[in-house]
Amino acid sequence: MLRIALLTVRARWTAFTGSFVALTLGVGLVATMGLALAAAPETKPTSAEKGRVRYGAAPAVVRAPGSLSVRIGDKTKTRDLEAPRGLDPTIASRVSALGGDTVQDRVFYAQPETGGGPRVTIGRPWSVARYAPYRLVAGRAATAPGEIVLPASASRLGMAVPVLTAQSVTTYRVVGLVDPDEAEPAVLFTDAEAARLSPRIDAVISKAQAARLRDAVGGSAVVLTGDRARTASAGVATTGGTDTLAGTKIMLGTAGGICGFVAVFVVASTFALAVVQRRRELALLRAMGATPRQVRRMLSGEAFAVGVIGSTLGCAIGPACAPVLGGWLVDQRLAPASYTVPTTAWPLAVAFATGLTVALLGAGAAARRAGRIRPAEALRDAALETRAMTVGRWVLGVGGMLAGLWMLASVLGDPGGATTRKQYIPVTMLLIVGVAMLAPIVVSPVARLVAWPLGLLPGAGAMVVRENALTAARRTASTAAPVLVTVGLALSLLGATASVDHAERAELRDQHRADFIVTPDGTPGLNRAVIAAVAAVPGVDTVVRTPTALFALEDGEALVKYPAQAVTPRSLADVAKLRVVSGDPSRLADDS
Repeated sequence: MLRIALLTVRARWTAFTGSFVALTLGVGLVATMGLALAAAPETKPTSAEKGRVRYGAAPAVVRAPGSLSVRIGDKTKTRDLEAPRGLDPTIASRVSALGGDTVQDRVFYAQPETGGGPRVTIGRPWSVARYAPYRLVAGRAATAPGEIVLPASASRLGMAVPVLTAQSVTTYRVVGLVDPDEAEPAVLFTDAEAARLSPRIDAVISKAQAARLRDAVGGSAVVLTGDRARTASAGVATTGGTDTLAGTKIMLGTAGGICGFVAVFVVASTFALAVVQRRRELALLRAMGATPRQVRRMLSGEAFAVGVIGSTLGCAIGPACAPVLGGWLVDQRLAPASYTVPTTAWPLAVAFATGLTVALLGAGAAARRAGRIRPAEALRDAALETRAMTVGRWVLGVGGMLAGLWMLASVLGDPGGATTRKQYIPVTMLLIVGVAMLAPIVVSPVARLVAWPLGLLPGAGAMVVRENALTAARRTASTAAPVLVTVGLALSLLGATASVDHAERAELRDQHRADFIVTPDGTPGLNRAVIAAVAAVPGVDTVVRTPTALFALEDGEALVKYPAQAVTPRSLADVAKLRVVSGDPSRLADDS
């Protein structure tokens, strides 16, 4: 039967064109997404992408701990902070008292409006230039409050540049240009101006011995040397290649799962349809004496031949398309510039095995049904489908629908879960699979509805279409299933995303009863000058809200992080729309 299968594929290759194309494209899609996903963990962001080389030439750096630790019995619970706290001035004084060359570093938001070059978002005092290091290539150091030094690629000498800070927008004159090399691009102010803009001390650079520094700070600060000092973060969190790469992995993992789901379903449906269309031929073979086992072996052999060839071509498509996908991700800033997609063996092996397995399973399910045809009923059963739904199809369809509805009810019972994208993807997949499996039972009413307008046209075309769909419900369902899955999944995901975005905006609106909301435009926050100007408008009550985080010890065991907001409480009850369960929000104070 295997020889007959190979001869059949060779002689009637046009009958396998649909299955072959679907399999090739499906395997190519799986291989492309697999290669792109496999490349993400192997990508190492460059120093410039990481944006975290702050003390490339510092002997030792003293800063506040970058994590929160709570002692619970004989165990210690630790959670990392997004940004370390400021260094205690007392600790900074102890470090300075040890002698040697010490520099207090302050890292704060400062964004110059230069209109070109690398995006600069932090400011630092000039005294840290030799420890970053920043190499002066033109001009001189900043010595007056109205002077700054910028990266050479971002400005030119003598320019008057507005700089946005947390205080206000102030114009400074560029007196020097530096080459940051691997260090973070920064606006360099005089030490006094940096202290005015940011009183908080983020770190102290010292040439004293590390042992003496650790004795001086005790457990109140950490002393970093070598590579740990080189990449030490000291305050303002930066977003670079590391964060972008993490997002790339999440996005590719989700997209790969969805693409694999669609490809597998489409390929399986296409192979099943190819077998259904040959029922008359298979029925004749049964009437001529072919056993059910021989029919199954022949169809499996055909699926194996088509699967091997299609999967091989699909694996050839993957290495050609994956680098294009990687380049597009970089162009859209969905991946760091260092992200590349090389050809890796294991994603291609997985794609090949997936394609071949799906081809065999898709053909095998239909082959079992064809093999059960009794010779005496072969011709009649080939002309008319007497059973549109099998027991297995009923189980998968009803099970998928029930599981999807149960998960949907669980998600909708939790408002927080309803707005989480990770929750609705499996729900959507289960519901669509359930509907696709139950498609044969809804073919009749849908076919009548769709064909009804065609009945108004002259000729017998509409009648032929309607009757063909009604008498071959399984074949019609197999044709429609790939379209149903692809279109339904795309529209469901897009619709769910739009619904979540709308819900998040509505939730934000519902938190306010204010007439106006002032939000940042191209900056991470509002500066104090803007806040003061809005608050100074006569007859206006304002509330300033700043996102932060709160760590709580629950049940004496778990250290849980909660989103929180710091607010000005004076007009909180009047401006914010809070559902008060008990107490009085206007009594909010620094100790509550």
